Amino acid sequence: MKNNALFPIIKQNLNLLTTLYFLLKLKHISKAADQLFISQSAVSQQLARLRVIFDDNLLVRVNNEMLLTPIAVQILPLVEQAIKSSSEVFNMRTDEIAPSKTHYSLCMVDGLAMEWAAQLLLNISNKYNNTVTFEIFNRYDECVRDLNQGKLDFLIGNFNSVSNNIHQIKLSSIHYSPYVNKNHPLAILNRPISINEVFDYDLIEFKFQGEIGLAVEDYVRDMIDIKKKKVVLTFSQYDTMIELIKNNDCISFLPDNILNIKDLKKLDVIETLPTGDCYMYWHSLVDHDAFHSYLRHQLINFPKENNFDI
Repeated sequence: MKNNALFPIIKQNLNLLTTLYFLLKLKHISKAADQLFISQSAVSQQLARLRVIFDDNLLVRVNNEMLLTPIAVQILPLVEQAIKSSSEVFNMRTDEIAPSKTHYSLCMVDGLAMEWAAQLLLNISNKYNNTVTFEIFNRYDECVRDLNQGKLDFLIGNFNSVSNNIHQIKLSSIHYSPYVNKNHPLAILNRPISINEVFDYDLIEFKFQGEIGLAVEDYVRDMIDIKKKKVVLTFSQYDTMIELIKNNDCISFLPDNILNIKDLKKLDVIETLPTGDCYMYWHSLVDHDAFHSYLRHQLINFPKENNFDI
């Protein structure tokens, strides 16, 4: 066996090659962990093993910056070519991927590009002669529970209560701001405003928040308790909220990456609001399903190709 030219590959865990690629490319353990969907400690352990294999540190810290060693600089283009070739091999198919079931479900809030998601899935259904169907619906109270139980194929948002059986990939960053109609008294002020000025007006909010939305909501509720104000309306759909804001002098705190807020005015506030990330979640039961993987790839890449940010 040791005369076999493939013995070095057979001997080592090929997953290390992917880890090596992301570590050398990103020069950052946590960023590599995000790409690999594993913990930072797992990446650190694999880096330690790689250092033993190559008898080299590969990454060294200099002035608070991670740099490649001379050997790592030589390795990186070879690893990039190996990863590219591997991707080409696994992407070769003699025919289309067969769906493993006839129906798939996607849960997301209506403002986060639901229209493009619907168009994408409609195109896929037509591509498969409507032998596979899709359901897209707004976030609801038990969506995380259903995801944890494998009843949802995809959930988009930010949640801390997902189980260890759930995989995730970051889609975008989330930043919240107060929004008003373009003729609102605060919209015509030519200066940054204090958050206290916002609470002189009626507040409306979204019901099915993710973790970042809840953090903003807690911040808002602390302020309105101080100001002795109340949230006057709560909605379960962003589109309905936005229409109300456009025609009234009420205010709502909305994610900046909602696609249909172009007719509103974002207020420039002095204070910094909580921020976070938006993820796509799916259950480990379908992680290795070829068609589910195909759908994930389409959903992840479609917004980028169309200049959307979800």
